[in-house]
Amino acid sequence: LYAQRMRRFSLLELISGDIWALDQDLKDYLTKRVESSGDKSRELPILSQVDEIKRHILIDGEYEEWIADFLKEKGFWEEKNTRRKNNSTRKNAEYT
Repeated sequence: LYAQRMRRFSLLELISGDIWALDQDLKDYLTKRVESSGDKSRELPILSQVDEIKRHILIDGEYEEWIADFLKEKGFWEEKNTRRKNNSTRKNAEYT
């Protein structure tokens, strides 16, 4: 008998600008969050795969909420004041 573990990924799409700087800043941010949370289920180091052609970053693990927090801090994400909980908009901006 064996159990096959499903792998979970977080995908950040439609990136413009310096995708490598975004990848490094995001990994630094997620590493700090994992270390400060003390969550043993999250693994270090944070692994990611950058695809320059498709303009996306694939991150190993479920970090959607933390990635959204990172983008809000950097000014790339806005929350709308509406009744719907998941109603948010993305800004078209270039990462530098």
